[in-house]
Amino acid sequence: MTEIFEVAVTAAVRDAFPGAGVLAVWHKGGAPASAQVLDWSLSRAIWSEVDKDQLLLHPAVAPFCEYYRQVAINPRKSPPSVANFIYRAFCRPDARLPRINAIVDTVNWVAVSTMTSLGAFDARSIVGELCLDVSVEGDWFEPVGSESREAIPGGRLVLRDREKILSLFSIRDTVHTAIRGASCDLLLLGCLMPGVNPLQVRSALSLLDQKLRGDTAPPSAEVPAKGPWYDSFGGSFIAETLSPPVAELNESYERIIASESFQQRYQALLKHYVGRQTPLTLAENFSRHLGVKAYLKR
Repeated sequence: MTEIFEVAVTAAVRDAFPGAGVLAVWHKGGAPASAQVLDWSLSRAIWSEVDKDQLLLHPAVAPFCEYYRQVAINPRKSPPSVANFIYRAFCRPDARLPRINAIVDTVNWVAVSTMTSLGAFDARSIVGELCLDVSVEGDWFEPVGSESREAIPGGRLVLRDREKILSLFSIRDTVHTAIRGASCDLLLLGCLMPGVNPLQVRSALSLLDQKLRGDTAPPSAEVPAKGPWYDSFGGSFIAETLSPPVAELNESYERIIASESFQQRYQALLKHYVGRQTPLTLAENFSRHLGVKAYLKR
């Protein structure tokens, strides 16, 4: 896989929205994924009984909802990208899974499976370097499927190239011209916000790149292991949809393991709930019979 890199962030973004960012990877050679059958059954089972308010409180969605509120967007009326797709496809009484083409369907499948805000641009539509910026009054862009320009209020996070705004942040309309053909070079994007795990976004981009290459290997992903025990060959071979949460669990573990409050709570649970260390009981009669101290370990 091509290396994942960070999209440039302007000083205006760093000042107004610290922690916001975009990870990206170039996907060369289009989408042989057209021959793949995407299994939506797990997503349908998970989300069919979830209402919009519950969906917006999901840990992967809530950080983007907070950004929306910061720029005066009601996330309930205009949910963030992945939440909007889930709601339309699975949650509503009239829910219907939208199917567009191999590229867009695969982007949506990975986004929902990993709960990550993802997008894809036709590389031919990008002029010069891409950057994450803050919009100013008078900015506009052309939404996918529209022949008209849409004005953008000032103060919004946007993706720009040298000539134009390609998308609003979170990600809206980042399928862009990728929907017009199945054999083109793509730029795959994943959004970062405070509260969004970068490891999860990286894992999702890796999975998306793999899916678009038409990888028919068993669904799996490797989560690199740190520490001296496994050297350079360590890792976990697990189901691909589990890779992001396992990476998030590992990062959280590394962050809190040295915390005194965590250790106190952890040791208390081991002693009073798990039953560790298991107690020893002196077997007095048996000890007298043997002539040694004998203990029962429970």
